[in-house]
Amino acid sequence: MLSISKINEKLGIKILPKILVAEPNYVQIALKWHLLHEKTGRNDALLASQHFLRVAEEMQQAVILDDHTMEL
Repeated sequence: MLSISKINEKLGIKILPKILVAEPNYVQIALKWHLLHEKTGRNDALLASQHFLRVAEEMQQAVILDDHTMEL
């Protein structure tokens, strides 16, 4: 598993401390989709990764620093 600093660097985010235990870890979900995109080049995996990064930000699990998740 990647370290937090590698995740921050790879996805351009800052991970915030998780408060609610019952909610999914959207950062980890986004990372898995991103790694699948890197491995296979699948565009749907990249879109899913960006979606879950936005969800993680909305759920206050992360702050997007380098916003490459904006829809065109």
